[in-house]
Amino acid sequence: MPFTLTNNSPFDVSYCVELASVGEANASGMQPFDCVPMEALVGAGQTRDLKLTLSADTVSLYYAANLRIVVPNQKEKMEWRVQGRCWPQAMFVFDASPEALAAPPDVNRFKDQALAAPDAIVLEKTFPQTAAERKEPVEHQLMVGNCGSSGAGDFSFDNAAAAAELGFKVEPASGKVDASSKVPVIVTYTPPPGGPLALWNEIQLTGTLRGGTPAAAVTVEVRLRGFVPAQL
Repeated sequence: MPFTLTNNSPFDVSYCVELASVGEANASGMQPFDCVPMEALVGAGQTRDLKLTLSADTVSLYYAANLRIVVPNQKEKMEWRVQGRCWPQAMFVFDASPEALAAPPDVNRFKDQALAAPDAIVLEKTFPQTAAERKEPVEHQLMVGNCGSSGAGDFSFDNAAAAAELGFKVEPASGKVDASSKVPVIVTYTPPPGGPLALWNEIQLTGTLRGGTPAAAVTVEVRLRGFVPAQL
């Protein structure tokens, strides 16, 4: 990820980058994040180009680091939290809801003892019962992306029509994802008309990710649960 530093002062200014990993660790022991140049002199009124890179070797959603740029005698802080994710193929999907993104990292420190990753990406969502009792629709966001540098990919959810019959509307149910881009997929649950007894609707939404570079066909399984209030 390229970014720039601009020196707006009338004097030459030096800087140094402090980068501390606080998330997932690489199995190789190599630091996952790097920034170049780590230190340099920026002339008065000049701009310096920097590049932050992630070199990950472990499948994880929880790479993170604290990035701090230190400039002598500058009171204003320049600090950021950077995050990264790693998949074995270009196409990916993850839970992009605020609850999931705010959840604490689930970092596996015993990667050498872990079993091989399955060929499916498995997610789940239980929609709130209180909203269903008020018959209010609730949205849940998934993010489908392509982290490859070339080659478009595509996705499709094969049983989206069956999910819609139970109140789970998937939009879009299929689509194209260009390299280095993401496409949001919104699952909206609206409880269908109920019977004399309350119940939970449940379906496993199944889909496939294809293409990208490196290419691989990956199965997606999203378990959806929604409450259906009794119809009195």
